Amino acid sequence: MSARLCGSPSAIGEAWGAVNAVKIREHLGAFLDEWRGKGLTEEDLLRRAKRGGQIIERMAPHWREEADAIARRADVDSDLYNAYLIGKYRSVLSRECTSFAAVGEATADGRPLFHKNRDNVDRWQAGYVKKTKVPREDINGFIATGDVSDTGVMMMVNDHGLAGSADRGVEAPEWYGEGLTNPYGLRYIAEKAETCEQALDTVMWMTKDRLYAGGARQTNWLFVDASGTALRVISSNEAIVDYEFIRSGVLLNCERQGLRGVLDGNVGRIDGRLMRRASRMGSVALDSTICALTAEIDPERPAELTCAWIALGNPSECPYVPALMAADETPQEMMDGMLYHLSRSWQILPVYIQKCELMGAEEVERLRSVERHLTPRANECLLENATRARRLFQGMPADKNAP
Repeated sequence: MSARLCGSPSAIGEAWGAVNAVKIREHLGAFLDEWRGKGLTEEDLLRRAKRGGQIIERMAPHWREEADAIARRADVDSDLYNAYLIGKYRSVLSRECTSFAAVGEATADGRPLFHKNRDNVDRWQAGYVKKTKVPREDINGFIATGDVSDTGVMMMVNDHGLAGSADRGVEAPEWYGEGLTNPYGLRYIAEKAETCEQALDTVMWMTKDRLYAGGARQTNWLFVDASGTALRVISSNEAIVDYEFIRSGVLLNCERQGLRGVLDGNVGRIDGRLMRRASRMGSVALDSTICALTAEIDPERPAELTCAWIALGNPSECPYVPALMAADETPQEMMDGMLYHLSRSWQILPVYIQKCELMGAEEVERLRSVERHLTPRANECLLENATRARRLFQGMPADKNAP
């Protein structure tokens, strides 16, 4: 079964809230308990979230409409839920995630490549296709991952072929919390930018106008676009620390033992399969890794044939599921975190993971020759691959923690 995160903000929010209501109530309740444990009240939370709400009203008012619909469907207080979205990621501490890219002559066939392993606390993860429609406004569709209980974007690729991530950096020179955290900066870029240059302009604008508020940490941004440009940006709460463009080669947001050697050693031969293989290295797939995404960007038909490969769980323990940008439906087991839950509960032999992904790759390759009516076939392909991954887990005979 699939759900559509395509249409009006309210319709998208209704769909998300219906599927994830239990986890939304659970995570919001835990957030409020943590807040009260600091001796603070709900009124304090709403007051501190006020400027973030004003920024959303200025930048992306449809986010509030979507969030209000989620809150109604999940039966939680709308103002508190919006305050949770604004403040959640300043209190979540994790190690730095791993993002890397390959473009130009480094790739096997010229298609720009992006990858991220997300490292964070153990919470159910979702992968989804979102295409918001608002009258008289251009909002890019995108494929992304994130927590099932919120609307932040952890890594994404949009229908113009821009892929990106926003990762935890080093300690910021000053603490600042009167704005939006980087998952919402990344969502804004997913919805509004088409190129690495536009992504950089947006990060600069958000930083200059104090719209971005990373709390105690800087952000490492990494982007790749359909032209074959890659960009790394480091931003703090008050300034852009550094940025770098490349148009051929590999770019990493942080060093992991052996990762650069694997990528540099395969220059000219790097493809999506190698990016996914690199994501499973012991120095990259860490105990804290909870999901991953590889974007294979199609420079000629990015809105249809760009493919996001999503692993909901540690990629060393679960298969990647391919999602073509032409799709406009999301399988429920990807949206509600079930694939993540299964990946944390069952062990799959690598040979079965490899076979599952090979079948998915063959199906995606067949669809690359389709010129018309691609969306229903892309939806069918995504559902079939998500179902295959779920059945792979459910066919295992024993819990992975059992002796």
